[in-house]
Amino acid sequence: MLWMIDICAARAATKHVLGHFVATGTPRFDHSHTAQKHSPAPAMDDASQPMAPSSGTLSSSPPKPKPAPPQLSTATVAMDAVVFRHLVASGDVVTMEGTVVCCGSTSLAVDVRVSRIQFPTRVKQFVANATVFMVAIDRNTMKPAKGAVPAVRLSSPSHISQHYEATAAKDSHRLRDEEMGRIRQSVDFDLDTLLDEVNKKKKFHVPMKDTIMTASRMYFQGELNVNDNVFGGEILKWMETHAAECGRFFARNRRVVTLGVHSLEFRHPIYHTDWVSLTSRVVYVRHSTLEVDVEVSVERKGGVTTVTNVASFILVSLDEASRPLEIDCGIALRKPTDLPGTPQFDEDIECVRRYACAKFRYDWSREHRRYCLR
Repeated sequence: MLWMIDICAARAATKHVLGHFVATGTPRFDHSHTAQKHSPAPAMDDASQPMAPSSGTLSSSPPKPKPAPPQLSTATVAMDAVVFRHLVASGDVVTMEGTVVCCGSTSLAVDVRVSRIQFPTRVKQFVANATVFMVAIDRNTMKPAKGAVPAVRLSSPSHISQHYEATAAKDSHRLRDEEMGRIRQSVDFDLDTLLDEVNKKKKFHVPMKDTIMTASRMYFQGELNVNDNVFGGEILKWMETHAAECGRFFARNRRVVTLGVHSLEFRHPIYHTDWVSLTSRVVYVRHSTLEVDVEVSVERKGGVTTVTNVASFILVSLDEASRPLEIDCGIALRKPTDLPGTPQFDEDIECVRRYACAKFRYDWSREHRRYCLR
């Protein structure tokens, strides 16, 4: 489902950018350049050298060629605040509506709303909404095209409301990311405060490093977009699939589905010549929900590994009747003690930081009512 949201956002962004460029940004016909190009050749002397111009000076160099007009396209930068409120069943008709709600010099935010028409009742029901951030790029230079994004026209009260909601959410997410950056740099944690009561009461506890799952693959020509790199929807589909598998192994339940996404970043493009690796791990657990961090990296010339995509998926464990099912396993972070039943400490400080970031995201989501985590 997430890759379909990415496609819908890309279509809305491309229509917004290219529609304006084709209408008002087409290069004008330069008559002065044409007149110079088709003017008679200068007279030649006996030495077959061009005669000097009337000003008495020779032309020092030919005129510089004008830069090629930009060939615009769009690329996904990030996806934030994705919430799935209902499950989509087999046979349902899914509709998506993408609306550009906020624009900058090179970037734009697209609000995607997903609905379904239930197969037996034919009732339309709201399923999810997402905010996708796109950037306009010049395909000649593969860099952001400054000034290529036109302003969005707020033509209805609903568009005005979506615009201000997107602006407020962007500022709130920026503050959230700044706080998480400070948590990632911290080295001193109070485990008594960090571990919540839900995690402490779990029957079993597993170190975070034991939940890690890895995968590797290559992409092919058929999976490339117009920018000659791997389509973001293909990457997102792969990440979501492995996040769900990681959650199923941890919860020991095959009915684990995606509930939402805290954040998703596309930091660097992936090319079909790259060897792509994926790492997923469980970083936070509640009653019936858990959070899985996924990182995608590539290895290029010189053996340098570059992280290209990162995401935090929210999953929910369900029973056969699609009701939330209690997860009996938790994350172990506490130091070894003589007390029976006390979960042990994971020596890797990076795992403690990941748990702290996940707990902060959960508290932030509860405060902003983005997710109904149980």
